[in-house]
Amino acid sequence: MNRVVKSILGAGGTVLSLAAASTANAQDTIRWGNISAAALSHMPSVILELDPDIAARHGLEVEIVDFRGGNSNCIAALLSRAVEICQNGVSSGMHAISEGAGIQAFATISGQYVEIVLTDDAVERIGVGPDAPVQERLAALKGLEIASGPASTTIYYMLQGMLEQAGMDASELNMRVLVDPVAMVEGVRNNQFDGAMWAVGSLGPTLADGSGVRYLLMSRDFPEIAQYAAVAAFANADWLESNPDLARRAREAVSDAIKAAKADPARYSKLLKEKYQPDLEQVVWDDAFEQALAIYIDDVNGSREGWDFWLKRMAADTGKDYSNVSYDKAVWKEAQSD
Repeated sequence: MNRVVKSILGAGGTVLSLAAASTANAQDTIRWGNISAAALSHMPSVILELDPDIAARHGLEVEIVDFRGGNSNCIAALLSRAVEICQNGVSSGMHAISEGAGIQAFATISGQYVEIVLTDDAVERIGVGPDAPVQERLAALKGLEIASGPASTTIYYMLQGMLEQAGMDASELNMRVLVDPVAMVEGVRNNQFDGAMWAVGSLGPTLADGSGVRYLLMSRDFPEIAQYAAVAAFANADWLESNPDLARRAREAVSDAIKAAKADPARYSKLLKEKYQPDLEQVVWDDAFEQALAIYIDDVNGSREGWDFWLKRMAADTGKDYSNVSYDKAVWKEAQSD
């Protein structure tokens, strides 16, 4: 059962020894921190709690600790041993490692889960439709006012990666900083800007009512980049060294959760929606869930190329030395794909 974050951070209790737990119980309990259990890109680990039989097959009981968007709180809980795992955005974990956190990525959960939605008026005005070649659609974005996250954020790095496919840069767009998806939806509906870029599903209401047009979808239009790690599970490096079997079983369990969702999407879509998005329009949920399945990473291994995608942009953006965040140092050896 999920627990409120502040109860974790304020408890001040001692973390139970996993070795002792395994002696007393048939299953090992893992407290799996998740920065946003309601976000589809983070939901594979949630399945382990909603369908405990999957975890049980690996001798585990998974307790999801939902940090409700608190990236830094999740990292802090991991470092203080209040949770065994912190599932976070890859760049958040990288920044923590660069600042001295002794953690490693041990499972890559999902790839890039973003889209650009334009207003129907903007699409009509630029004269390049959503079925045009990707290069033409990227070029058509020049000068448009697009609402999205600020520079130095994950979504901004993703935008840069998309635009590079056409030799473009974000400076060629008229970016409006906005991080409230509700405001984005209203902005698209009322033509307050030409479009928005955010996680798939957030702008779904505009697609449902026709005020928005799905113009660029990462998983469809940029399949190679889409598989680059966006969400990963991090653990303390010394915990991984001391508990390699437990870490392997945790990886296998979340991998099986992903495979189960892909094998029986109707069942897991229903379970997840009832728990986290009961009031969301079914048509919006169905579309978002379908797109999420495409970016879940079955073997939970992250590629060197995908890791370097982030390092390159972070180094260019901040000018910092990220040598201690290299793939070989920051990704657990058993989670590396090469």
